[in-house]
Amino acid sequence: MATNINGDYLITLNVKTGAITAPNMYFFNTDKSTNNIYVQLVIKETVVNATPIENASDFAIKMNLIKPGNVVKFVSGKLVNRSEAIYEFDLPEDCTNLAGRYLLEFEVSCTVSEKRE
Repeated sequence: MATNINGDYLITLNVKTGAITAPNMYFFNTDKSTNNIYVQLVIKETVVNATPIENASDFAIKMNLIKPGNVVKFVSGKLVNRSEAIYEFDLPEDCTNLAGRYLLEFEVSCTVSEKRE
C-alpha cells in the first residue's frame, strides 16, 4: 500500500496518542477519481513498532477536509481491510475542486462500555 502507483496516500494514525504520520500529498487536475486517502489505525508502543488495532470494525473515522477559503467538507471513512485496520476515503470531486492548500482533521470514535466515545 505504501507504494501505490495510482497515487493513493496512506496516513498512519496512532489511536493511543493521536499522532499522525502522513506523506506530503499533492493532487492535480488530471488526478480526478484516481487518488484516494487511506488511513491506518495503529497502536504505536515505540518509534519503530506499530501494530494495527485488533477491533477495527468497532471504530468509525471521519475526515474534516478544510479547503482554501476555510470551506469545510466532511468525508466518512470506509473500513476496507479489517486485519490491517485500513479505512478508505474516496474523495468526491468537490473535495479537490479548489486550488491551494488543504488541511485534514480526523475524528475517530469507538464504542466503550456501550457508549460512543
